[in-house]
Amino acid sequence: MNYKTKLIWLSFLIPILISLMFSACTPQKKLMYLQNKEHSTYDSSSTIFGNYHIKSNDNLYIQITSLTKTNFEISNTGAVTSIDPYYLSYTVDEAGNIELPMAGTVLVKGLTAEQAKMKVQDAIKQYVTNATVNLKILNYKITLLGEVSKPGTYNIKENRINILEALGQASDLTRYANRHKIMIIREDDKGQKNSYYIDLTDKRILYSEKYYVMHNDVIYVEPNKIDKATGFVEIPWSIILSTISTTVLIITLITR
Repeated sequence: MNYKTKLIWLSFLIPILISLMFSACTPQKKLMYLQNKEHSTYDSSSTIFGNYHIKSNDNLYIQITSLTKTNFEISNTGAVTSIDPYYLSYTVDEAGNIELPMAGTVLVKGLTAEQAKMKVQDAIKQYVTNATVNLKILNYKITLLGEVSKPGTYNIKENRINILEALGQASDLTRYANRHKIMIIREDDKGQKNSYYIDLTDKRILYSEKYYVMHNDVIYVEPNKIDKATGFVEIPWSIILSTISTTVLIITLITR
């Protein structure tokens, strides 16, 4: 084999080896959450977080306890704990009301869970003294799709969770997830669908109103196109070493 042919072979093999090495890894910074970024799309001065407002057909679990003995039974839990809370819940009607025993009609539509709790407490104070009210929205659910480990719809027991806790429900993102562009689809009080994106690698998301997810949110995680195409996130040393050894062997053969 002449010298010119050897150069042709080398010029063909070396770029392949280099491209494999560079495409086989994703910078660690690309995978890290909540970094300090010089240029951010979030306003760190904002501390107002969104809260879900109760809508018609929501199911409210209301538990009322008091240290004062009374014959007035308003709690929808009673002494039975094995029954599904949905069967013991109050459904918000189309007008936005719930009907409490003796206390009557209470308008809760448009209120947050905390505001509704205070309103129920005010409605029953003439019947139950020193009452403590516990109110939860039972049909609070979120849907996670795309590059998450366990996509699906999840029922949430808390009245409010943040985006990190939501992703934790689905066992975190996959290694192919684009952490810079996560879409959240949300329905407003008028039934209008809206969407926006968040960047999980930006620490300032902690101080943004976008940090918290709401009832019925759909969270879609886009794939990282480069990682999905190459199939690599971490450096595959075995492939690289195998490629190097193969290249060395070929070079040895053609240079004899």
